[in-house]
Amino acid sequence: MPEQKNNQFPIYGQHPVKEYIRALRSIQHKDSVLFNKVLASFHFLRSKGSESTADRMPVEAQELIKEFSLEIDIQHASYLNKITEPHSNQGVILFTDYPVLHSLSEKKFWDLFTSDARILILDHITDIQNFSAICRNAAALGVDFIVQGQDGSCSITPAVHRISAGAFSWIQLVTVSNLHPFLQKISESEIPVLLTVTDFDAENIFRWQPTSLRARGYALVMGNEEKGIRKSFRKLKVRKIRLPMDYKIQSLNVAHATTSFLSLLHYFIEASGNVD
Repeated sequence: MPEQKNNQFPIYGQHPVKEYIRALRSIQHKDSVLFNKVLASFHFLRSKGSESTADRMPVEAQELIKEFSLEIDIQHASYLNKITEPHSNQGVILFTDYPVLHSLSEKKFWDLFTSDARILILDHITDIQNFSAICRNAAALGVDFIVQGQDGSCSITPAVHRISAGAFSWIQLVTVSNLHPFLQKISESEIPVLLTVTDFDAENIFRWQPTSLRARGYALVMGNEEKGIRKSFRKLKVRKIRLPMDYKIQSLNVAHATTSFLSLLHYFIEASGNVD
């Protein structure tokens, strides 16, 4: 059962609602009611013209909701718009007490930890746009766990679900009290800890060969949008890697940089034959 954090937390938009309900299928307690109700606007359900994905979405939602013995509450569009303004809800809102379906404690993480785990560690990523984009791309590129510290991290809001287009519902999110001892413990395991920096003397990841990783698992550490990796992390005995760039300007924000690193790591694992 996920950790209950918010009362009547709204998730809205076609993909966020659909992915949230579908993600429920991956939860062991399938008979548990993890959301309270779904609103849909009647003009959305009765759209004119050819049948599009938008037109089919309410039908898909109803089929999934029936699986969990729930009903859709049909309301006028203006009622839904007041709830989500200034954001578009695309005619559907789901209310839940469980905004994070796959929330793990640090203890549970270590119970599940294996040497082939792909772990993304976010150190004080506070911008919601960056965090949401990172979640979506991490889900697409095979990351098993996203780890963040208890303090100074991005809060889980309806916008996270909306901007990530529902991918956040599939993320296994681990929140730890202190990232430094967590990193220390990871560095003593079999998987490599990869600290992303801009230092010129760090390993140029573009020069890696597929065998450079030598493992299926990894722990990639991304730093704060402005300050980067904190100094205390740099003292750990871990590998420091960088993306080669024209140093006249640092053009990549943390979301783009994270996607670049994850894409390359995914390639190295696949090319070396260390992929399932």
